[in-house]
Amino acid sequence: MRRMREWFGANKARWAVVLLAAGMVAGCGGESKSQKSGAKKSLSVETKNYLELGEKYMLEGKRQQAIDAFSSAIKSDPDCKEAYGFRAMLYNESNQRDKALADYSKAIDLDPTDNYAYAERAKIYRKMGQTAEADADEEKAASLRGEEWKGLRGKDYDRKRK
Repeated sequence: MRRMREWFGANKARWAVVLLAAGMVAGCGGESKSQKSGAKKSLSVETKNYLELGEKYMLEGKRQQAIDAFSSAIKSDPDCKEAYGFRAMLYNESNQRDKALADYSKAIDLDPTDNYAYAERAKIYRKMGQTAEADADEEKAASLRGEEWKGLRGKDYDRKRK
């Protein structure tokens, strides 16, 4: 889901190519919490089509159509964390923070090791003045990223938190 944040960077065209080439839809259809066999669930053609359509709309700057496409992907496959992540990002960009929080929380529920979802949810909590929740999510994201991330955070990050 790191690619989602990069898409909103200054060089949209570059990240659009990365996003499409990487096939973000590959993250969906994975093992859900309800599956006990450990086998991966295959992604339906319908879900894949909605995700690709949502990505297309994102790249074209058609935010509401992208949200609608990702919502359709979620309806088709409620365990598709990528659809929740994309939709959360779009909600956040539209200042619909409650909806963004709900989608990032669902993405975390589906994949508790998703450091990006924790980091993005922390940013929203901080904007809303919920510093305890933001601090907890930042710590969780950092712990999931491992030691190399802790070295990259730098002194500025630690200074802002105090």
